[in-house]
Amino acid sequence: MRKIKYYFLSIILSVILISCANIQPPSGGPKDTIPPSVSSYQPNDLTTNFNDSKIIIDFTKWVNRNSVIQNISISPPVELKYRWSGKELEIDFQNNLKKNTTYSFLLGTEYIDLKNNKPDSAFAMTFSTGSTIDSGKIKGIIYGKKVAGTLIYVYKIDNMNPDTLNIETTPAEYKTQVGSNGLFTVRALPDGEYRIFAVTTDFKDNLFHPNSDFFGTSQSDIIVKNGMAKYVQIKIEKYPNMQPLEVVESRQFSDSLLQISFNKPFNIIARGIENFVELIDSNSNTKIPIEKIFLDSTISTNLYLKLKESLSNDKRYILNFLADSLLKDTSNVFSQKINYIFSPNFTDQLFNFKIIYEPLKDSLKNVKQEMNYKFVFNQPITIDTNAKISKMQDLIGKREINIKIEQQEPNSLTIIPLEDMQPVNWYRLAFNLGQIKNYEAQIIKDTTLKYDFQTEDWRANVDISGKLLDSVGCSHIILKLSSENGKEQYFAKIQNQNEWKFSNIKPDTYILEAFCDENQNGTYDYGQEFPYKPSEKFKKFANKIEVKPRWNIENIMLLFDK
Repeated sequence: MRKIKYYFLSIILSVILISCANIQPPSGGPKDTIPPSVSSYQPNDLTTNFNDSKIIIDFTKWVNRNSVIQNISISPPVELKYRWSGKELEIDFQNNLKKNTTYSFLLGTEYIDLKNNKPDSAFAMTFSTGSTIDSGKIKGIIYGKKVAGTLIYVYKIDNMNPDTLNIETTPAEYKTQVGSNGLFTVRALPDGEYRIFAVTTDFKDNLFHPNSDFFGTSQSDIIVKNGMAKYVQIKIEKYPNMQPLEVVESRQFSDSLLQISFNKPFNIIARGIENFVELIDSNSNTKIPIEKIFLDSTISTNLYLKLKESLSNDKRYILNFLADSLLKDTSNVFSQKINYIFSPNFTDQLFNFKIIYEPLKDSLKNVKQEMNYKFVFNQPITIDTNAKISKMQDLIGKREINIKIEQQEPNSLTIIPLEDMQPVNWYRLAFNLGQIKNYEAQIIKDTTLKYDFQTEDWRANVDISGKLLDSVGCSHIILKLSSENGKEQYFAKIQNQNEWKFSNIKPDTYILEAFCDENQNGTYDYGQEFPYKPSEKFKKFANKIEVKPRWNIENIMLLFDK
């Protein structure tokens, strides 16, 4: 009897273990690269008068169950419960569905099978608890470096003040997910006006996180009328740091130099900034004279105040910025008035004058044809225009090249050749460091830097030119020519009579796009989340441009019709 009991017990345990196991296909054979997908589902897409309490989905392959559940969403929101049986998932509604309401179910593209394959596209279906279905759709495409898995957030803005919409705190009413091809469709939309965002995020809360997410938005709000809407194109990029410029710490050098460190890089845009900044001794309420204010590069997180007297470590001081917009960061955020109270943090170090960027290395090869040579210093510099600061020589032709020197920024100077350089030719650039002085007339070192370099072979390069036929009401259009691998990029502006030209282009296959530079900052703007700003208009032209050696391409006609 004891043996019989053990026998039956072992059978029961085996059955329990088998039923509880996460069943997997047998291993072995060629590598599985087939993406998972949905093979069948209930209810059918576009079902009306739906009165069931669950959805059933069958998969073509064994999937990672956790990843599937994390990629499911339904609009309007409903609390869900999940039950698995092999490759079948049953999703139970934990709340009663609303009457006469269209629901959109979405399974995104970030779930995986047991071989870590992801689906090619999102799965979506629509059903209604009433007799009709909201059939409106918004279709589009996303462009960017991180496209797969991007979420499309859609908000109906007809009956609200859209200026109050903040997607950091307001979950999306409708959403879908983008596959690897960048295409998307948002379904089950009633007619109306919508605001649309593209967000690439690691969070699953249906919100936007500006400190970490990629972001993009459409060029305008979208109208759905009779179920139809215009095609949407959105470019995404890492969202810029829109936080205000803030002081994070200060440091006093032994040579009466005060370093004020900020939370992000910026440059000085106010001329005569010394007139708008004051440093006050809080004990005596007297001003500390400021001799000079500068950065330690062309763009920096550190602002320096050269003082006419040293500070005391037993006192507190107040730094006041008396006006807005004295500084501007790399995201075009301007500084506001600042009131910073601190006690000096002293260091025995000296802030020595030095060069921090050189455009060349000795014996460098493949230097581009249209090259300007910019040297950057850690302090503002002065140059004697009558002095022989630099010289450029053609080492093969044994002659001197005419150059000019420009100081476009306080901390840098640029050497510009005034003659056409020869391909695959050796040159020497000599730079007299002893002629460069800082604001205190100090020099780094009385020496001459020399750089021998060889130019690249551009004899096979070509020009590409044409005309823009339609400017969509934009007066500042920039064209961007990019090689398929992204290594080569060229920019051109629209000239008179809407003509454009790219010069000295390497043989390759290129993609051409245009964008409307509305704020004339020279770069494409992806829009802003809050307060809301739409993206700048752009168009990617479908036809690729095959550039062959020594074969100029002319009379390309472009139509910027969207």
